Amino acid sequence: MSTPAPLTATQLDALPPGTAVRCTTDRGRTFLALKIDQGTGRHNPSRWNTTDGPATTVQIAAHNPVHLVPATDTTEEAGA
Repeated sequence: MSTPAPLTATQLDALPPGTAVRCTTDRGRTFLALKIDQGTGRHNPSRWNTTDGPATTVQIAAHNPVHLVPATDTTEEAGA
């Protein structure tokens, strides 16, 4: 399985509120971010909540964000 490419600030802005991303700092530390509202441009960027505290799209974009996609629902159940 290949590693997804990091999202740009433009791609992050296009994501709807409620979207989660995984971020990696330049020192390899990982944190999670959840988009909480849609900004309207450069002077009013989208806001994110992270495991490190509040952030803007510009701050998130600097940390190699990768879209977290929910696991697909499998119909296999134990004993089925």
